[in-house]
Amino acid sequence: MTKYSDIITNVPQTESVFGKNQVKNNAGGYVFTISDWDRLNRFLILGSEKNSYYVKGSVLSKENAENVLKLIEQDGCRVVYETVKISDAGRAPKNDSAIFVMALASAFGNADVKAYAFRNLNKVCRTATHLFQFVEDVQKFRGWGRGLRKCIANWYLDKNTSQLVYQVIKYKNREGWTHKDTIALSHPVATNNDMAYIFNKIVKGYDEVLPVLDDTNSAIDQFNLGMNFEKYLSEMSGDTVKNAVKLIKKYNMPRETVPTQLLNEVDIWEALMSNDGENCTMPITALVRNLAKMTMIGYLAPLSKGTMMVCKTLSNKEVIRKSRIHPINILIALKTYSAGEGFRGSNSWTPVPAIESALEDAFYLAFDNVEPTNKRYLVALDVSGSMSSTINNTNLRSCEVTAAMSMILLKTEPNVHVVGFCDEVVDLGITKTDKLDSVCKKVVRSNWGGTDCSAAINWALKNNIEVDVFNVWTDNDTWCGRTHPFAGLKNYREKMKLDTKLIVCATEATNFSIADPEDKGMLDIAGFDASVPNIIAEFSKGNI
Repeated sequence: MTKYSDIITNVPQTESVFGKNQVKNNAGGYVFTISDWDRLNRFLILGSEKNSYYVKGSVLSKENAENVLKLIEQDGCRVVYETVKISDAGRAPKNDSAIFVMALASAFGNADVKAYAFRNLNKVCRTATHLFQFVEDVQKFRGWGRGLRKCIANWYLDKNTSQLVYQVIKYKNREGWTHKDTIALSHPVATNNDMAYIFNKIVKGYDEVLPVLDDTNSAIDQFNLGMNFEKYLSEMSGDTVKNAVKLIKKYNMPRETVPTQLLNEVDIWEALMSNDGENCTMPITALVRNLAKMTMIGYLAPLSKGTMMVCKTLSNKEVIRKSRIHPINILIALKTYSAGEGFRGSNSWTPVPAIESALEDAFYLAFDNVEPTNKRYLVALDVSGSMSSTINNTNLRSCEVTAAMSMILLKTEPNVHVVGFCDEVVDLGITKTDKLDSVCKKVVRSNWGGTDCSAAINWALKNNIEVDVFNVWTDNDTWCGRTHPFAGLKNYREKMKLDTKLIVCATEATNFSIADPEDKGMLDIAGFDASVPNIIAEFSKGNI
């Protein structure tokens, strides 16, 4: 007897399954679509400016922007709320997408949406760099009306004197904008004498004779010095480096205020790192970004005081937590530092092993504590050709990041096995004792073939391996399998007599997913998210 149901449902991934609402992905395979709100979440966390293996970044960005506009029209305040929630929690490696969405809401939302976006801008644009990026984005979509002027003015007015000074001397210009530009356009009305003085000097500049640093108002002294560091140095007698060190320590000056020619001096970096020589006062993001430079000039060396201070800081969970530095940014720093040269090849250094180990510690500390579920996990990493694309402005490939993320599960859970897949399953040899650099090398070396996201499921069934949770990391551009992943999971559940779950961690901000939205045992999440390990644990336990 002919089984018509089998004929129309057992189809390869290049065909849609009867009765399922599937669409063709960028590789030509048929998958499911995620909701518009889930795509917003992906965009905010993953971004889309880089080219993927199949699609130009400009096309992906346009698609995501159109989705944002549709959601703004549908419920703009929810768009702003979701954006603030993800940005403020530090869930994304880069803040660019969140700033862009705030600009769209400020330009295309109705009056209530615009007002809500303006009230919450400070939660997304936390630094002057973010502010300048927002201004550059938003003015391409709208003019400088009263609401926007007030919003930008409030960005300055909501800060106390110390906070304001730090922002204006550390981030003097970005994206072609300066504080003079934004203050002149927004006309903030100072609420105290210090603020009035700062605004006046930014807009009108200084007289020929600089103000005396008399310590009567340390914030104003810091401001005057930050705006004119090189001029103050030129007026001091004696050794320039020693004078600069004294000023840096006394007024807690950030690196950006120090003349470039002095940044090759060990004593300067020692002063930038710490006021008292014992505790690191440099912000974590700045510390991580300058590790290579400090190694090049000899401040960081085996057993040096600087190395010990950096290691102590990077191994401090509370410091890492408060900094809100994203684990992917730490991974990028680790990969770059371990390479011994910038990914553009302009500088070189000899990595200090202790610094590498400390960066690896910091990567794991950047995630929240996760209680083990004691489930049996098969982690399947997409190592097909499409995962060889690099992350924006880094030397990290998508497959390397997914491999590093899989280490969180390996370190947390007692029962985890990791494989790679393309058009077949690949034994990557990844264990919980592997170093992150080793893990990254293993997946890059295994990068070949087409994409079959059902491969790991079929492999587990063939080998009679009992799995509670399949955790698949992929761009969802599956196409070459003879069985759709959701159908493979259904077959696995039936034959193994298990209620196995599937968690798909997406690596691209497309609207595709291999997870069937009608199956409550399947979950689709944005992969490069600091909250992923907890989401995996909670879904595995049946709590979400």
